[in-house]
Amino acid sequence: MNGKAERKNRTFTDLVVAISLYSGAADHWWGEILLTVCYVLNRIPKTKSKVSPYEILRNKRPNISYFRTWGCLAYVRIPDPKRVKLASRAYECVFIGYAINSKSTMESEMIALATASEEAGWLRGLLGEIPLWEKPLPAVLIHCDSTAAIAKVQNRYYNGKRRQIRRKHNTVREYLSIGAVRVDHVRTENNLADPLTKGLAREKVHFSSKKMGLLPLK
Repeated sequence: MNGKAERKNRTFTDLVVAISLYSGAADHWWGEILLTVCYVLNRIPKTKSKVSPYEILRNKRPNISYFRTWGCLAYVRIPDPKRVKLASRAYECVFIGYAINSKSTMESEMIALATASEEAGWLRGLLGEIPLWEKPLPAVLIHCDSTAAIAKVQNRYYNGKRRQIRRKHNTVREYLSIGAVRVDHVRTENNLADPLTKGLAREKVHFSSKKMGLLPLK
C-alpha cells in the first residue's frame, strides 16, 4: 500500500515539475499546478478499469471538452458597469486552473451580498434619523469580486433552483431598486476582505493590511 501511494506521489511530482518547466511559471505556483493535475487525473480513465474516478463517484462520464493547457492565454469578461464602449470587453489573463466549486462560490457571494445590503439599509436608516446628517443619503457602495454574482443581481429574474438563493437575490434587487446600495466589481488582488475569509501569502496580507490602514507588527 505504501509503495502504491509513493508511486502516485511520484507521478504528481513529475507532472508538476514538467508543467512548471514547460509553462515557465514561478515556483510559488506549484500549488495551483498540483490542483490542476489532480483535477485532470480524476477525470481520465484508468488503464485497467477503463473508467475515471469521477465516473465511479458520480456515476456519469465527465465533460473534458473545456480542458486547456496550464499557463495558456485566457480572457475574463469585463462586467457591464466597468465596460467602455470602444474598449476591450475582456481582461487578458493566464489560465492557472479549474474552478472546482464555481457555482457554490457564486451562491456564497449572493448570500454575502444580501447580508451586506441589509446592513447597508439599516445603516442608511440610522443615518436618516440624525437631523444634522446631510440629505439625501447616497447609496452604499458594495465591492464584489465575483462577476457571476454581479451579473445575477443585475438581472431582475433569478433562474436558479435553490429557493434560499432566490430570496437572497430578491433582497439585493430590492435594495438596488430603491437606491440604498450599488454593487461594483473589484479585482481579486484588490479585495481587502480576502484576509478575513481565507489564508493568504505574506505579501498579500501585508498589502491588504496597509490598504486597511493597519500598522505593521514590529
